Parts: sequence; structure tokens; C-alpha cells
Amino acid sequence: MNILCEIICEYVDYYLDEYIEEMQARTGKHISVPTLWRSLAYCGITRKKLQKAATERNELLRNAFIASIGHYRIEQLVFMDESLKDECTLTYLYSYSDINSRAVKKVVFVRGKRYTLLPALTEQVLDNAKIHHDQDLLDYLSAFGIKVEFLPPYSPDFNPIETAFSMIK
Repeated sequence: MNILCEIICEYVDYYLDEYIEEMQARTGKHISVPTLWRSLAYCGITRKKLQKAATERNELLRNAFIASIGHYRIEQLVFMDESLKDECTLTYLYSYSDINSRAVKKVVFVRGKRYTLLPALTEQVLDNAKIHHDQDLLDYLSAFGIKVEFLPPYSPDFNPIETAFSMIK
């Protein structure tokens, strides 16, 4: 069982047949899909949607953002973002992990062709995309008394509009 748990931790996005192949490569023994399912259940590992976390993410900046955004009332916040579709959109969506933990795979986020949508859910909170740092845009918003806060880099999970985008994609 320890070998299986090591494989799951190392390769969170494998399909069952890939886990079976890896088990056979490491142990020299072939196991069936039903045996693998029972072993996963015994280890407390379930299949769930895979979440991606950027390797470039900075936890200190994320914590500082949470501390700074806390002084606003929810009705003061407007979350905005654009959406894109690229090579990352076509990766595995499900993975395996312990029952009480999320399935996360660190990946390098690459840029692709962008199709711009600029919806707002409700002061303006923008991600750190280069286009959002345009001084003309910031001056325009400031002229209307709008204060702009930027999300920490690689932190789309802090923007509730990402949930809406995930439904569209």
C-alpha cells in the first residue's frame, strides 16, 4: 500500500491503467482495476476534479492580499477579469488524492491566444495581467473615485469570477 500511496503523490493526474503500469514497473506484479479501486478506497484516496496551482505562486503575497482586502465591505468589491483558452485548457481534469485533501498539480502556466471577456460580479479587484496595469486605465478609474486593488500573481482562486469562467469553459 505504501508504494501505491507514493505513486499517487508523485503522479496525481494518472489514469487507472497508468497507475497499474507504474505499480507493475515498481513491484513486478500486475494488479487488476478492481484491485486498484479497492486499494485506493482502503488508503482513503478518492477521484476528484484536479485543481492546478501555479509553481510561480507566492504565498507571502497571497497572505498580504488577504490581510489588505479585509478592510473592505463585500458590497464595495467588484471583481473583474478576462478569460482565455489555451493549451492548459486541454489537460486532465480529474485526479486522485486523500479523502480530506484537494487534488493539486503544480504546472507552468503558459500564455495562449486570448479572447477577452470583461464581466464584473459586484472598489475594483483585478489580477496582475499586464493590460490591467495600464496607467491610462488606472487614471480613468481614479477619476471616478474608484480604487484599484490587484490580486497577487498567479492567484485566480482569489477571484470569484473565475468560478463563472470555469462553468463557461
